[in-house]
Amino acid sequence: MKIKETFFHSRGAADSRRFVFSPRTPANGVLSHWFSVTSSFLQLEAFCLLSRAMQLAAYASICKYSPDGRRCGRPGGARTAEAMSSQLSSACPALRNSEVEAGAGLYYGTHAFFGYVVHMAAVVAKFDLGWLSRRLSITTQYGLRTPKIHHVVLALIRNFATPAFLQGYKELSVTAQLRQFFVVARHKDWWFLNSYSSGVQHPDALGPHQESSSEAAFAYWAVAMYAKVTGDRRLEQWGRVLAATEIYAANAYIHIKEWNEIYPPAVRYLGAIGRLHENAAVFNTIEGVEPFKIFSKQIIPLTPFSLEIIDAGWALWMTERWRNACVSNLSKCFREFGDIGLTHMSLFTQKWTAEGGPDGIDREATIKAEIEQATQQVLHINCFQVKSFDCGVHTLSNALFFVAMTHALGGAPTILDAEDGNGRYRIY
Repeated sequence: MKIKETFFHSRGAADSRRFVFSPRTPANGVLSHWFSVTSSFLQLEAFCLLSRAMQLAAYASICKYSPDGRRCGRPGGARTAEAMSSQLSSACPALRNSEVEAGAGLYYGTHAFFGYVVHMAAVVAKFDLGWLSRRLSITTQYGLRTPKIHHVVLALIRNFATPAFLQGYKELSVTAQLRQFFVVARHKDWWFLNSYSSGVQHPDALGPHQESSSEAAFAYWAVAMYAKVTGDRRLEQWGRVLAATEIYAANAYIHIKEWNEIYPPAVRYLGAIGRLHENAAVFNTIEGVEPFKIFSKQIIPLTPFSLEIIDAGWALWMTERWRNACVSNLSKCFREFGDIGLTHMSLFTQKWTAEGGPDGIDREATIKAEIEQATQQVLHINCFQVKSFDCGVHTLSNALFFVAMTHALGGAPTILDAEDGNGRYRIY
């Protein structure tokens, strides 16, 4: 396995040094050890999560414009704007109530929610490309719909990451429909480069807001990965551009390091912004004001791609604050998934022997001991013990994969050393 190829490169060759392993680093060997331990989880979780993903995909194909270009209306019936609105509202309660389907009908966080489905589709298609040609059978009050899974996934992508160009449909009428009803990069702010999740509901004097920069970046990366699997080179490049700009904005405005000059010293000490508005920045989220919730919100979902989003300098700066916040209310932290992210960050910020251990030791034995210790820490996360596959956006396989990549890279201290201690972007 070529480690560098598993990462999304958002910068030029000069910055690729953070992924260059020293001759002493047995990166491939480290990952081989990890895969031998975790392979049994991967297939099981993929099938477990897939059913949920397709339920959401089916919902989207009904409630939005169907992938074959026809609207959700009675064939041949009246198509006035008022009638269309009434029909869609009847079929999809989310279009009337912002609290249904997490506000998806009003574009509240749809880029984040749909990103998970697109990512799952990319993973499955990587191992079974023919799966995308299968058809879903969706019975609606307007008749039977049988879209291809590939078209359903593209419909989700068009909802939040439509490029200025359109590719992937041969029928010209379908392309025309998509150009008419899907806007380019719906959530993106091309001035600040972040993506707002507030949608078109609840006007706020502070302007639209973003809560989870990491989920936004992950969603765009999922688009790039899906396009790569399906051979759509232009869409892949577009997904990478969206993800790269999102990462840049996150590290400038939300993941606050001690040398950040955008915010005053009192704000820098917080370590992160909970919600970034167009005209303000606040230290809270819709879920609450506890620091561990705010920190968790800015790193989820934890996957190997997180190593692109989570800056090593920021992780070292913020993890101790996270630990103190979690310890002060341990039961609530565990109950609301705060310990999952903290465990990841604790493992990410430790110094791994696999990268730079002392000479004269049995490196193979040391690596094995580190893997066993880290695996036990992940397996003992409260949610994975109690709820198995029902841990929100967190999965056991992704947790183990994230820590495996962290181990292979040598952790945040080693990454920061490779960056000459200056962090990734000096503009802020």
